[in-house]
Amino acid sequence: PNGARLRYWVGEYATEPPTFRITTADGAPVRTLEGSGDAGLHELVWDLREALPTEVLTEDASSDDEAGALVLPGSYLVIMEHGEVLAERNLTVRLDPRAEANAADLALRHAAARGAAVLDATRTAAQEAVDRIDEQLAEALDLLEGNEGEAGLVDEAESLRADLDSLREELSEALPGRMLRGIESTSEAPTSDAMWHIDRGWVRIPALVDRLNRIITEAVPAFHRRLDQAGVRPDPGTPVQVPPRPPGDSRE
Repeated sequence: PNGARLRYWVGEYATEPPTFRITTADGAPVRTLEGSGDAGLHELVWDLREALPTEVLTEDASSDDEAGALVLPGSYLVIMEHGEVLAERNLTVRLDPRAEANAADLALRHAAARGAAVLDATRTAAQEAVDRIDEQLAEALDLLEGNEGEAGLVDEAESLRADLDSLREELSEALPGRMLRGIESTSEAPTSDAMWHIDRGWVRIPALVDRLNRIITEAVPAFHRRLDQAGVRPDPGTPVQVPPRPPGDSRE
């Protein structure tokens, strides 16, 4: 596998799975992984990537979603916690012996890869928010269909969807695809072209996210209030009924 194998034994099933905290030799947090709590021998693979900032992660993000840039070669500590069991092991990440690189170039590459990873994750979170809001507006338009007295609300929803379409397109163009993998595909310092794209990304993506957040916190709530005032609400459906218990279906 592409990474470090973490093998461990669980004597008996546990409701709480073991966690593996990976830190630098100085104790700085790098990544936290979750293993299996099933009894038996297990193997967990750390992909040698550090965690992304929590700000760009959703509540249901998996450990794969948390993966950021590749770590630098060096010494790391793996701390396994499982109930009252605490175990530590040292782990060394080595540079590919075929690679020709100096420490300065590796540090520059790592910094650029970190920036690209955070930008890409931020863009992905923004794109998911755009899609979520667009779906809500599409549902509102379905409710407004055929309601001639609410043409203003239809126009407002369509205008918001047009703004979201523009944001979706601009987000896709704000950073080249696979920028992170491109930087990490070589052991050399990032090219001036790659740094130009990252610098531009740090200007464009925060500005686009700011536009999106104004839609989320201002425009959409205001639209929902006007929908509610007009009496346009989703149909919750018919209530669920419990039929009488069949005769004889009792021990009494």
